[in-house]
Amino acid sequence: MSSTVKVIVGRDGVNLLGEGRARLLELLSEKRSLRKAAGAMGMSYRYAWGSIKHLEEVFGLPLVVSKKGGSSGGSTVLTPEGRELLEEYKKVRSAALSATDGGLMRVTVILAARDGNGRYASLNGRLPYGRVSASEPPEAVLERLAAGTGHPCNVMGNPSVRTGKDGVLLLVYEASISGTLADGCSLDDLTPEDRALLE
Repeated sequence: MSSTVKVIVGRDGVNLLGEGRARLLELLSEKRSLRKAAGAMGMSYRYAWGSIKHLEEVFGLPLVVSKKGGSSGGSTVLTPEGRELLEEYKKVRSAALSATDGGLMRVTVILAARDGNGRYASLNGRLPYGRVSASEPPEAVLERLAAGTGHPCNVMGNPSVRTGKDGVLLLVYEASISGTLADGCSLDDLTPEDRALLE
């Protein structure tokens, strides 16, 4: 049974970088021409240029640089920031692909939840986590944490993505806890394995 994985980088519910735009950056890197990269994807030059400018705006980084003239007729290439963004996307996608098994994604959500004093919610030095299935969305892990600590919790931003043991995809969310944890622990008190997730 084959698996299809689509990885989309987003912020505040808005899709920023997905398969299409990542492929455009990849082709641009290979062909050193936006016109040729756009043609290879069956899109207009104007649409491709608009996609690149949109990415530069939302990420706040220069992703491409164009050089005019010369015997070669000029070129458009990725900047160092553009190459880094593409490589980071590829790493996330590779981790997602390695976490698929029989068409099902094996995902663990880990919450690095800390209070205003910088103390983390933990059990014997382990961060709270939950396995995600079709019947349990990631938000359920947050709800269980709030119920366990007695304090509301809020996720801050997008997760970092890691590959755990046996190819399980780890989504590490940072969360803030409204209130003070009576039995929280410091960063140094976490197990080395969980502390490494925050580095």
